[in-house]
Amino acid sequence: MFGNGHHHEAIFRFDVSVADHPTLAGTVALPPTLCFPHDFARLENNNVLIGFLRSDGPGPVAGDSLIPSAAGGIAEFTGSGKLLRCRILALGNSMPFEPRLMPDGSVLLSTYGCGFYRVADIDATAEVHNVYTLDVPSEIVPVDHEAACGIPVVVDHYWIMAVGKLGLLLTLDIADPEHPRAVSRLMADSMFHPHWMAKDPKSNRIIVGAENGGENRMLMALVDPKTGAVKWDESFRTPNGQLGISFLHDNWPHGNTGAAFGHAALFRQ
Repeated sequence: MFGNGHHHEAIFRFDVSVADHPTLAGTVALPPTLCFPHDFARLENNNVLIGFLRSDGPGPVAGDSLIPSAAGGIAEFTGSGKLLRCRILALGNSMPFEPRLMPDGSVLLSTYGCGFYRVADIDATAEVHNVYTLDVPSEIVPVDHEAACGIPVVVDHYWIMAVGKLGLLLTLDIADPEHPRAVSRLMADSMFHPHWMAKDPKSNRIIVGAENGGENRMLMALVDPKTGAVKWDESFRTPNGQLGISFLHDNWPHGNTGAAFGHAALFRQ
């Protein structure tokens, strides 16, 4: 399993063959032109597609080295961590990430500012063009802020996206990756701002984590693979009846360490 330490410019590999006792298998060297590794997508050939939030060059603020800029990139690694190829992607929307390989060989990726982009021929060029932009009401998200589109899951020909500042899950039909279209929206309650998602490979469940600063709860969604429509799993509740699972506990298996937060989650195979 790959994991990021993007503020420390690190990619980690974990051995999860014994699920209850994962171990660190090593680190992966970053491509010389890319930094801030962020997200990972396993391909059918077991290679890993990695999205990077920054590439060489200045940040958005003079002298800054921490805030991701609008230039990022994609790299493909083998399952053992060997770099195969990388591309810098110059975009006009901030924080490009989450590349996903489409059946036609093109790559779709999203941005934190909720623009969706396509690389039609990644072997020949790094040319990227916008194929969809989410309409974000300025009365909810000011024009100089991002709507916080986060980690998606792809189910058949549907791209399901967490939109943190709008508090929703958005489903796009990407059967034609050049022309995505919205087909479903699911609102969360006002206290939950979706960010991270992962699908159960053995069912229609999707675990949904929250944006930074609100990670004391996770929700479970259910997707209809025929339509892309999603709904909340009403049976997944805390003991006091609140939707989801809460991390506001004093006692844990490792000790009395107080409330925790959960940023990301995966299903065990």
